[in-house]
Amino acid sequence: MNSTFVTEEPRRGVVTISLVKEDYASSVEKTLRKLRQEINMPGFRKGMVPAALVAQKYGASVKAEELNKLVGDSLIKTLQENKVSYIGNPVMMPHSQDVEKDENFSYTFRVALAPEVNIAIDKSVKLPFHKVKVDDALIDKADEEMRRRYGKMEQTEKALPEDSLRGLLVELAEDGNPLEGGLRVEEVLLLPNTFKSEEEKAKFADANLHQVIRFNPFKADGEEIVLLANLLRLSKEEAEAHKGDFNFEVTAINHFVPAELGEDFYKKLFGEDTEIKDEKAYREELGKRREEELKHASHNLFANTLVNFIKEKMGQPVIDDETFRPFVAEVQKNNKEEEVTDESYKAIVDYVVLTTGIRALADQEGVALTEEEVMAEMRRSVAMRMASFGYGDIPEELLGDIAKRQLEEGNVRAEVELNALVRLLAEDVLEKVTLEEKEVSMDEFDALFHSDRA
Repeated sequence: MNSTFVTEEPRRGVVTISLVKEDYASSVEKTLRKLRQEINMPGFRKGMVPAALVAQKYGASVKAEELNKLVGDSLIKTLQENKVSYIGNPVMMPHSQDVEKDENFSYTFRVALAPEVNIAIDKSVKLPFHKVKVDDALIDKADEEMRRRYGKMEQTEKALPEDSLRGLLVELAEDGNPLEGGLRVEEVLLLPNTFKSEEEKAKFADANLHQVIRFNPFKADGEEIVLLANLLRLSKEEAEAHKGDFNFEVTAINHFVPAELGEDFYKKLFGEDTEIKDEKAYREELGKRREEELKHASHNLFANTLVNFIKEKMGQPVIDDETFRPFVAEVQKNNKEEEVTDESYKAIVDYVVLTTGIRALADQEGVALTEEEVMAEMRRSVAMRMASFGYGDIPEELLGDIAKRQLEEGNVRAEVELNALVRLLAEDVLEKVTLEEKEVSMDEFDALFHSDRA
């Protein structure tokens, strides 16, 4: 058996594998002998079927299977020995060989070569590193967040704009009286401040306990049938018949009161052993903690900056579209996704080029990913997502279980591994390039972060 590898334009690798009878004959004969001992054929005792009959019936399929195995192994070995970096899968070129009759075989495969990566990382490379200035405005915002976190709900008799109201909804006829057979929905929670209709919102201004207010829920929420259905506890189809006015009798007014500064609050926030006793020390500690949090944010932004740097350095390299595009189309088809368009294909190529650059640079700089780092990235992602839903303190064991399950879903692992690799690579590169440090406001930082992710 002989195999060769050559390159062609545009960025294409060609593997040719040639086999002669001596390469596969003994394995085919061995498999046929084993089959002869195992098969049951009418008219013959087990193990006594004539070898010629077994070869006639199974020889071609056994030969084809052995050829496939030898060619597959040789293809992988050839690509590995030649250190071929490629995208997609190797594509076998059409051939007209007869497996049953021919003795010598030749197979040719094409591979789309991965784009070349030539990115230098040293002190000549200058990259921006942004730090957020921790000022009084940021500390004020942190103070507000902490006091809201440890605040409490109180019942009042007169509503302020941000208060929530609980009460009874009664459907009305056109004359303003309760509709006979109409809806009555108890324990309804309203947040008038979120209404899209200013006219309906105004009806709840300075609402009093036990006051009855006539309004139109459908108009209040911007004529969104889904929101009306949720409010009335109906299906969307059922809610279509209830777009008129309702009375709302206020049975409770909930007013949120932020926590007051003081020793009890400081202990809840910083622990029983805290040495913080006054507002000045409290604000200083908030500033330190906010500064530490923003260090992580600065590193995350730098990771985005590095990705954009890699993207710029990779540019628009030549890709063997003739080989790679059919592979993309086949993947889309198997995943039951839409057909490949020029636009979607370009997006896939851009992603492949970028990830090739990231992985090649990581190899170049000696950055290797471990399973522990992949799991840590998954846990970080789960924690952030849960926090966005208001679940900030998830037990570590539960967090680990969720992360482990999600890593097993679809393409989640590949995305998480890439994110973890970018994070590690950014930390490594941080020490090797020249940082152009810039102090910015929180608003400026947010704008930079979102523009870098675009």
